[in-house]
Amino acid sequence: MKADKLETTSKTLNDIIYPMYIPEDTKLTSQEKVSLSNGERVILTFSGEKPFTLIEETASVETSQTVIPVSGELEFVADVYGTASDNSVSWISNGVEYYLLSEDMTKNELLTIASSISMLPVSK
Repeated sequence: MKADKLETTSKTLNDIIYPMYIPEDTKLTSQEKVSLSNGERVILTFSGEKPFTLIEETASVETSQTVIPVSGELEFVADVYGTASDNSVSWISNGVEYYLLSEDMTKNELLTIASSISMLPVSK
């Protein structure tokens, strides 16, 4: 294999993972599944008092060691370490890459939602 080639751990997202905690007066208003050249992406949009967007994507894995610059602070999210900035949190767990974004929430509020995302799928 070429050293610059990426492998995806899974080509499809079999289950959409929803957060167990959603702020009061906030609800899921949009769900979109997008096919990518190397997998899938699901965009969940939550609107209301504390709007946010959760993106789930099939994770790509480098076949060789690579330094990847990230912005934010290292934080423990759900079951792994991820990065968090003032308005976003990102992490990879079980072959799925997660991005949680909000202009109206604090980093701690985003981390609370991120930590509530279970590895087991639940219905909305």
